[in-house]
Amino acid sequence: MRLLAILPAMEDAEQLRQIAGGLGWSVSIVNTPAEAMARLQTEQVTAAICDQDLGEEDWRAVMYRIATLPRSPCVLLASRVMDQYLWNEVILNRGYDVVSKPFQSDELRRVVAFALSFPGQPQQQRTF
Repeated sequence: MRLLAILPAMEDAEQLRQIAGGLGWSVSIVNTPAEAMARLQTEQVTAAICDQDLGEEDWRAVMYRIATLPRSPCVLLASRVMDQYLWNEVILNRGYDVVSKPFQSDELRRVVAFALSFPGQPQQQRTF
């Protein structure tokens, strides 16, 4: 499992690194959407996690850009606030789900597994 995460906050990045390591997943963490887009041009990842708080960048536009790339990964939104409106916005922008912050191992595993269960996702990448 290879994740790419856009997480500007260092504490979120460290927490995700620890959880991913415990799950045996590889994770690359970047601070900006521009860095993520550059990585996605050269790296194949299973899922991308986009933080809701990207400063001046609109997370909706970032999610949509990632989701419409050739060989796009499943795109998830990381947020401290979760409600039906936010989930609808994620779906409208071609995302799969919302994962809450602070990150929790069981929830992260469940959300990623759910996203990968959709048709069109590579079968060999569905290992947890």
